Amino acid sequence: MKEVGEYYEDYGRQEGFWIRIRSSSKSRQHSNEVTNRKFICAHQGKHVIQTQKEADMQEQVEVEIYDKQARKKRRRSCSTVKCGCEANMRIVHDKWTNKWEVSVFSDIHNHKMVAPARRMMMKSNRHMPNSAKDLTKAFHKENL
Repeated sequence: MKEVGEYYEDYGRQEGFWIRIRSSSKSRQHSNEVTNRKFICAHQGKHVIQTQKEADMQEQVEVEIYDKQARKKRRRSCSTVKCGCEANMRIVHDKWTNKWEVSVFSDIHNHKMVAPARRMMMKSNRHMPNSAKDLTKAFHKENL
């Protein structure tokens, strides 16, 4: 299953989108093994916009809580990437053959893909090899 996730993530990198795990199901037996998993495009879903009244009430509660602690919290304004994209892949484990199979695959995106020149900035590419981490720690230790 791990290999399938890595494969789909690599596929997403090549095509210009990043993925996330939407849902998983576990077996009903005591083994507690994952029996299926759904990978989706990170743009799947819709951004829920709060009404101004809800936002004001939430902010008031937050201010009261943080005033008690003598701290103030500012609400962050952040954009969202969610636009309702339906691209996904579901894998299921066949207990008779003991193999993972792709049961659903949809490659229809409703958004632009990340340009090849900007793919290094994608979330799925934000990882550092252990050798680079060790080198960075060594440089930090030596104040370089």
